[in-house]
Amino acid sequence: MRMSLRWRSMALPGRFRGTVRVIARSAPPSYYDHDSPQQRADDYLQVMSWLDDQFHYDRITLLGGSEGALVAAMVASRSYAVSAVVSLNGGGRFFVDDVLHSMALELPPEAFEEAKQGFLAFADSVEAAENMDLVMSGHGFRWWKSMLAADQTALLMSVRTPVLIIQSALDESVSPALASNQALMLKQNKSEVEFLFAEGLDHRFHDLAGVDRTSEIIVLVRDWLARRRSGAPAG
Repeated sequence: MRMSLRWRSMALPGRFRGTVRVIARSAPPSYYDHDSPQQRADDYLQVMSWLDDQFHYDRITLLGGSEGALVAAMVASRSYAVSAVVSLNGGGRFFVDDVLHSMALELPPEAFEEAKQGFLAFADSVEAAENMDLVMSGHGFRWWKSMLAADQTALLMSVRTPVLIIQSALDESVSPALASNQALMLKQNKSEVEFLFAEGLDHRFHDLAGVDRTSEIIVLVRDWLARRRSGAPAG
C-alpha cells in the first residue's frame, strides 16, 4: 500500500518585508486549530492503524512532497508498520532556513536583510508563545509552531526503514544545498538512505521550459522500490 501525503508549497517570500503582516481569516477557526503537520501525522497514523486491522498489508510506503515530506518522516518515526519512505523536495533540516532560502532568491540584496530580520523576529515570537491569534500565508499558529519546531533530520534519523530522498536542483521553495547536507549527514549515520538530485527541475518537478517531468520522478521511485523489494543495496 502507498499513501501519498498532501503536497503544500513552502514558498513564502513576498510576505516578509521587515514586518510580519497577519492576514484576515479565510477559513473557520476550527480549521486553523487543527491545521499542522503534527495533526496530519496523527491522522495518518490512525488511518494506517485502521487499514492494518482491516486488510493486514505486508508493505506500507509513505510518499510525501514538500510539507508532506516532513509529515511522512513524522509518521515513519512513530510507526513500525512503515516499510519505506520517499521524501520529495522536503528541503533541509529546519523550515526557517528553507524560508530564508526562498526569500533570498526573490528579494534584492538590499531588501533581503530587513525582510530576514522581520521573519526571524516573527519565528522567535511564535516559538516563544503558547498561543497566538495568527493567520498568515493561509496557516494559523499551530501550523507555524509545528513547522518551526520540527527537526526533519532528527526525524529521518529515527526512521527504521529505507529512505529515498529526491530533491530538485532548481528548487526555489526549499534549499537544495541544505537538502544535500542533510542527506550527507543521514548517510553517515544510516545504511539505507539514497539521495538523488533532480537536475534542471523546480519544486513541482517542472523544467526550465515549464514542462512537467513528474513522470520521470515516478520512474525513479518505482525503480527504487523494486530494488528495495529485491534486497538490492541502497545507492
